[in-house]
Amino acid sequence: MSDKPLVAIYTPVYNGAQFIENAIQTVLSQTYRPILHVIVDNASTDGTDAIIAKAIANGANIIVKRNAETVPQVENFNLAVDLVPAEAKYMRLLCADDGIPPDAIENMVAAAEATPNVIMVGGIERVNGIKQPHQFPPEATVFEAHAAIARWFSDYARIPMMHILTRTDTRRPGVPYYNTAVNSADTDMMLRVLAQGGRYIHLHEVIGDTTNHPGNRRSTLDARIMTIIWEHLYYAEIYGPLALSNSERERVRKTHLRVIYRRLLFWSVTKPHLARRDRENLRARGLAPSFADYIGALLFWPEHIYIKRYSGMQRPKTWPADAIRPGV
Repeated sequence: MSDKPLVAIYTPVYNGAQFIENAIQTVLSQTYRPILHVIVDNASTDGTDAIIAKAIANGANIIVKRNAETVPQVENFNLAVDLVPAEAKYMRLLCADDGIPPDAIENMVAAAEATPNVIMVGGIERVNGIKQPHQFPPEATVFEAHAAIARWFSDYARIPMMHILTRTDTRRPGVPYYNTAVNSADTDMMLRVLAQGGRYIHLHEVIGDTTNHPGNRRSTLDARIMTIIWEHLYYAEIYGPLALSNSERERVRKTHLRVIYRRLLFWSVTKPHLARRDRENLRARGLAPSFADYIGALLFWPEHIYIKRYSGMQRPKTWPADAIRPGV
């Protein structure tokens, strides 16, 4: 019997016949053991279930559940998390069209086991083969969870929520792991888990491959409803007080508000239904814009673009030789 902790990889899938075999092979190819693949088939109609059944017949360590009828995508994610057995210490999402480098789980578990009170491990994400900037300093891998949230807000630090390894005891009875009330449920999950406290590890190596293609969520649902800017403001409202200083929270909040106000002006002409939706969201939180707010948003826009795209302010700088390192 292995003395290493069990890791569960969970895959919610709907009509994923084109990808599911590769996802199963991705898990089988991991150098880490013991590992379990949990799959929830959302009543697929394209033969996905037959591919999964064949893999099980060939000896793959898979727990599978097939929904009697198709449920909303985020609900299917929650069903997959619920199917992860209690004896697994760690779990990680694998979307059917994404990938995991063969040694990623082994490296992530080793890092988590070597440091006390780690609740999440992330690293570098590749999107369509291109490494994404992450803004975490190379001098450190261990961060207090609330500090990781602060870096996400202030530096646009990339925590790859579709590829993070989390402890299974971050699940809470009666609380869906993925929030069905928001579109960016993966972002909310990441922030909510980190808000529980503990430590976040950022490995400076590739730990996941994301594939963007014409049929996936980012190019269909996300593009249609365009909620990410509003939801980032919402996250600043509900997670910011925990992780940010008073002044930094206000700076982040004002930045998001100005982006939303400028977008409202543009959408009022191009997408009036989205403009109406976000005005109602703002009004409900007491943030309805004034004429001065709109003017301020327009004047702020060149500065925002410069800071985010050209200034390099968010990029990590080399630490001084006498800077205090984690654990010192």
